[in-house]
Amino acid sequence: MSDLYKEPAYKLSEEDQEELKELTEGSLNMTYRFGYEVIDEKPTLHHHIILEAKEDQVIVSPMDGKVSLDEETVILTSGIGIHTGRLSENQQVLAGDIIGQTKDGTGLKVTYQKVDDDTDKLVYVNPAFYFPKVIQVQTTILLTIGQFGGDEFERAKAIYDYLKSNGATNQAIAAILGNWSVESSINPKRAEGDYLSPPVGATDSLWNDEGWLSLNGPTIYNGRYPNILKRGLGQWTDTADGSRRHTLLLEYAKRKHQKWYNLGLQLDFMLHGDSPYCTNWLKDFFKNSGSPASLAQLFLIYWEGNSGDKLLECQTRASEWYYQIEKGFSQPNGGIAQSDPESLETVRGDFFENSIPGGGDGIGYAYGQCTWRVAARINQLGLKLKGKNGEKISIISTMGNGQDWVRTDASLGGEIGTSPQVGSILSFAGGGYGTPAEYGRVAFVEKVYLDGSFLISETNYNGNPNYTFRKLSGVDSSLSFAYTTK
Repeated sequence: MSDLYKEPAYKLSEEDQEELKELTEGSLNMTYRFGYEVIDEKPTLHHHIILEAKEDQVIVSPMDGKVSLDEETVILTSGIGIHTGRLSENQQVLAGDIIGQTKDGTGLKVTYQKVDDDTDKLVYVNPAFYFPKVIQVQTTILLTIGQFGGDEFERAKAIYDYLKSNGATNQAIAAILGNWSVESSINPKRAEGDYLSPPVGATDSLWNDEGWLSLNGPTIYNGRYPNILKRGLGQWTDTADGSRRHTLLLEYAKRKHQKWYNLGLQLDFMLHGDSPYCTNWLKDFFKNSGSPASLAQLFLIYWEGNSGDKLLECQTRASEWYYQIEKGFSQPNGGIAQSDPESLETVRGDFFENSIPGGGDGIGYAYGQCTWRVAARINQLGLKLKGKNGEKISIISTMGNGQDWVRTDASLGGEIGTSPQVGSILSFAGGGYGTPAEYGRVAFVEKVYLDGSFLISETNYNGNPNYTFRKLSGVDSSLSFAYTTK
């Protein structure tokens, strides 16, 4: 199936399109899983799952049973509970019988009870085990949720207002914001190669320079990616497979007498200036009301034309933006983290060059996450990654999850090692020191002591969005370091 995702759907042959359709339509998407969730620091057991379902979608009985009714919930004697219905009390139904329709696009809540052999009582079990094919699209957000830097946050609100006025659902908007947040920090002025040091082809006029605008893949990436004919501007690239989205954007901006990097211009272009395939697909996409995570994948594949690169990051950001949308874009502390007073006082004299954490540019990483904290600290102190040959390398917005930072630094030509140094970046391998197995963690080394122990500063340790500090007594194979310089 991954082979089918290498190209946008409209570029596949009719036979491949049919195969992709069969593979993706034969399953149920589950947006909420059965099991425990921590709410207000207390583990709470949820007995249900939620399946994606559009408004007015027909519901059929998953098994034979007798109906009992509880307000608008249909309950079969076999234990399945399904939202909405049009059946009568004690009515017999068979598996496959139509029993109702969904009222909206919020999903289908399903519970299932079976008789416990030991107690002879009904107990809840996971309904997902009893369907032929269920895909889990709920993304678990392990980091601080719903907090972003100021400029990105304000641009996201402007995009929300525009897309909402054009009929997009909150879930679809969150999916788009999630992709753009990962791709460009929702910055309309981003262009392919501008994150390199120095920005490729940089000139005094830069964004308006025709030579800089038209640079291709081999020029930007040292001979690689010949399929990129003209560099990506925001989300728009000219490629060898026929895409002219870079050119179309510039032509549209010229007709409108605006700059291509104007956010409003780019939003108008999405709906009125892009290729017919993209504009039509987008208008249909606006109607979706499934989970933001699953919609983020659709947007990544069919609109971005990406086979799945950075999928988990996009899904995570989409879920975070959905949280922001649902609570009305109310961001605590104005996007500025505070140092935890008690822990700050105990280590005040041990900071790197005696500076106190605060300020700094998180370069697009979501506010409150461990990655945001390290990027902001590095930039606050004016540090650069130390190259193997003494060169200085800038932190980029695509360093990855916490456990990836040292590896990414090495790929950029940075000097890495297995021992802490003052000002170095520390990556925890996933699963080490209690870190999430999928993401790991990243922190900043403030001081190294004579006995080999060292002080780190970080954000989101145990869910705390403030700067906190820990003293580690030594190193093992799960820790790695990337070194910095002034």
